Amino acid sequence: MDHIESNYSPAPSASGDDATPSKRKVSTSKRARLTRDSRARVIAQLMRWRARIPGWDVDALRTLTSTEADGVAMVSAVLPAIGDERLRKLVQQHLADEQRHVDAFGERLANVESERGIDPVAVHPAETIGSLNVIEFMAYLELGELRAYQCLENYRDLFEGDVKTCEVIDSVMRDEQFHCAYSHDQLERWATEGFEDEIEAARKWADDIDTSAFRNQCLSFVSMLPRIIFRRSANGTS
Repeated sequence: MDHIESNYSPAPSASGDDATPSKRKVSTSKRARLTRDSRARVIAQLMRWRARIPGWDVDALRTLTSTEADGVAMVSAVLPAIGDERLRKLVQQHLADEQRHVDAFGERLANVESERGIDPVAVHPAETIGSLNVIEFMAYLELGELRAYQCLENYRDLFEGDVKTCEVIDSVMRDEQFHCAYSHDQLERWATEGFEDEIEAARKWADDIDTSAFRNQCLSFVSMLPRIIFRRSANGTS
C-alpha cells in the first residue's frame, strides 16, 4: 500500500518487478484507444476555425508551453505520494518528458517571437487540480494524455509547412502515446488486484473534468466568433 503524504489519501501500489521501465512501442490495441470520439472531432473543427485568426500560431505555442508547464506542476505534486518503485520510475520519466516538452515548445515560441519582433509574454502554469490520490492521478492521465495526443494531432495538421514546430510536435506525440499506455496499463493492473470500484470512481471523476474542459473550450470559441466572422468578412469570404 502506498502511503500518501500531506493531503493525499492512501492508494494501492503497483504489482510487478522493480526493473527500470522503458518506453515501448505502442501496440495496435493501444493505438486504437487514441481514436477520436465526438468531443475530439468537435475540438478539431474549433481549432481549425481559430487558426483563421492572425497570430493564432503564436497563441498556440504559448498554450502548448503553458499546458506542458501545467503537467510538470501536477506530476511533481503527486510524485512524493508514490511508494512503489516501478511506478515511481515511470512517473519520474513522465516528469522528465513534461519538462522537456516545456523547454522544446518554449524555445520554439521564443524563436518565432524573435523572428517576428513580438515582445515575449511570460508563460505560467495554471493551478493544479486539487489533491489527488494515486488512482485519481492515473485516471486523469489516462484520459488527459489522450486529449493531449488528439490536440497535438490537430496542431500537427495546422502547423503543416512549419518544419521546426512539426518536429517538436512529433517528438511530444511519441511521449504522449507512452503516457497513455502506461497509465492505462497501471489502472488495468490495479483492477486485477481488487480496486475496480476505486478505478471506476476515478475514471468517472476524470470524465467529469473532461466534460467541463470541453464545455469551456466551446464557450471560449463562441467568445471568439466575432473576430473570426470579422476577418472572413474583411477578406470577402462567406
